[in-house]
Amino acid sequence: MISFLQEQQAEIAEYDDQMVRRMIEGVTIHENGSLTVIFKSGTVTEIA
Repeated sequence: MISFLQEQQAEIAEYDDQMVRRMIEGVTIHENGSLTVIFKSGTVTEIA
């Protein structure tokens, strides 16, 4: 994921659906409202 972001030639200033689809494997919304984002690189991020 870091190498992908470093390869970007322009600053990302707005939502890019194509980029999101290339980077994110899935998102889980838990009952308590928190999110788990799973990136295709294997990175998992918890958002409370």
